[in-house]
Amino acid sequence: EIALWWRTFQIEAQCRFTAKLLKRMCRFDAVVATYFNSNETSPFVEELSADFLGWLRYDKDALLQAVSQFEFALLQVRAGSARAFEISWDRHPDLVFLALENTTDLPRRELGIRYHLRLDRDLKGMMDCTREIVSP
Repeated sequence: EIALWWRTFQIEAQCRFTAKLLKRMCRFDAVVATYFNSNETSPFVEELSADFLGWLRYDKDALLQAVSQFEFALLQVRAGSARAFEISWDRHPDLVFLALENTTDLPRRELGIRYHLRLDRDLKGMMDCTREIVSP
């Protein structure tokens, strides 16, 4: 029980936005428990966080996928990865992070719009976001 509490604390600290979104969805405790009960985990918080975020890539919720992929990419780029990451969003990512930070309503999906958030250590500010009009 203490080990699960400690790992939960580490996930909250390292995966801030993902944890906030999971809590809003009333899924945080269940998802964290499921992850730790079904996966071997590293004792190192950086590896633990990366593995947890990578595991969430397969969640059925598109917003959770995007937020967790963003945090995974951010951890990798900050650690010096030469890899470029692109995350596709169905709503403006800045508005999502603002809502999570301020505990306001999350923005709704934007039908016919797709945002592409690119993270790369060679980009100014490490990030770039483009908006694309797609078929609804």
